[in-house]
Amino acid sequence: MIIYTAQMAMWRLAKKLNYEFIDTTVKSGDPVFAPNWDLVKRWKAGEIDWETYKVEYVNLLRESWYRHPEEWRKMMEKDEIVIACYCSGVDETHHCHRFILADVLKAVGDKRSIPVTLMGELKK
Repeated sequence: MIIYTAQMAMWRLAKKLNYEFIDTTVKSGDPVFAPNWDLVKRWKAGEIDWETYKVEYVNLLRESWYRHPEEWRKMMEKDEIVIACYCSGVDETHHCHRFILADVLKAVGDKRSIPVTLMGELKK
């Protein structure tokens, strides 16, 4: 599995490259992999710091793993994906859940002996 991350605006490039584009936004994305509204609102309002956000989002993903094993299995079988959201970050140092999800998918791959390569942000 090869994983890129990107802003939603990069969908055309992903399509051109024939990479599967995965919307992980709370508004329009796959709820199996997206954060929930409560978490997003608290982060945007400054009620929680980034470390708290990361812990809570990873906990949501763990819960999702147990509730939706088939969707996780299907995700891990994909060849090349782009994990996308609306955040404007351009690298892995930016606070954005798409980077956390990419790291979680890498960890799942490592535990399951599934080769996963993190490619960073999809660039033009």
